[in-house]
Amino acid sequence: MDKDGTAGDDAVIFRPLPAVQRIILRGDVKDPAFDTAVLQMAGVSLPENFQHGARLPAGWLFRLAPDEWLLEVNAGRLIKPGLDEVFAGLFAAAIDVSAAWSGFAMQSQHAHVVLASGSSLDFSAAAFPPGSFAQCRIGPFAAQVSRREDAYGLQVSAASSQRRTLAAWLQAAGGVLQTVPGTEHLQENA
Repeated sequence: MDKDGTAGDDAVIFRPLPAVQRIILRGDVKDPAFDTAVLQMAGVSLPENFQHGARLPAGWLFRLAPDEWLLEVNAGRLIKPGLDEVFAGLFAAAIDVSAAWSGFAMQSQHAHVVLASGSSLDFSAAAFPPGSFAQCRIGPFAAQVSRREDAYGLQVSAASSQRRTLAAWLQAAGGVLQTVPGTEHLQENA
């Protein structure tokens, strides 16, 4: 912090993320009916790349495993019932994991340096452009990191029970921290 109490150029600002619905999609990538069902509900085909997601009108679709994807949509758009309907008769499933994961955004030209203190991945804008996604460890925590095209910058998600501890760990690793008013709870120990 600067002497006047404001964030300096090296401050990493933590912000809560807007509420999202996180749904794990599982199905056979070789089944064209599965891809068609996802296209019908999400408006995009299943991404093949593990490192880059597909942008939706109201969210993102990321590939997690050979037969598993993470669908993130704005919380106000209830998509899970529709997925259950279009998956009927398919060897596919949609599992709402919204309560199990939560996250925060890290904003700063130095946020990637703070993340790098606990991970071997390069989160710089050049190596990790908008739309990028990684499942990784940050220090002792399993996390998912993505870079969005919006004002939230680098987004870090972890198990809901570990989110505050991860934020505190990143604060200790990164030094200077400023939270947006109303987000002080991100610094509390779990």
